[in-house]
Amino acid sequence: MINRGLTLIETLLVFSLIAILAAGAFVSVGGVRNSQALVASGKNLGIVLERARIYSRDGRDDKAWGVAAINDSGYNLLSGAPGSFTVVQSFELSPPTRFESPGWNIWFKPVVGDADQAEEIVLVNAKGRLLRVLVSTAGLIELRY
Repeated sequence: MINRGLTLIETLLVFSLIAILAAGAFVSVGGVRNSQALVASGKNLGIVLERARIYSRDGRDDKAWGVAAINDSGYNLLSGAPGSFTVVQSFELSPPTRFESPGWNIWFKPVVGDADQAEEIVLVNAKGRLLRVLVSTAGLIELRY
C-alpha cells in the first residue's frame, strides 16, 4: 500500500518553517516603519521651519517667527520675539522618533528671513538611526540622513 500523505512530523516541519519566515518578515517591516517615521518627522519639521522663515521674511504680522522644542517629541511654531511670543501651532514627531537634545529654538529675523543662529537638530528613532536637520544663519534648511 502506497501512502501519499504527509506524516505528522513532516507537517510540523512545514508549519515551523512558515512561522519562522513570517516572524522574519514581521521584524523587517517594523524596522522599515521606524525609518519611515524618522524621515516623515524630519520632513515635517523642515516644512514648519521653512514656514516660520517665510512668515518672517514676508513680514507677516510684523513679528519674528520661530520654532522651539517643547519636549523630546514635540515642538511649537511661534510668533513674536524670543522673550515674548505666542504659540501658533503645536506639532509632535511620529513615534518612536524623538529629539536627541530637545532644548533648541530658532528665530527668523523679520523681512530678511535669516536665522538668529545656526542650529543642528538631531532626530533619532528607536533603532538609533539619526537624521539631522541643519538650519544655517542664512535661513537655509537641509535634511541629512
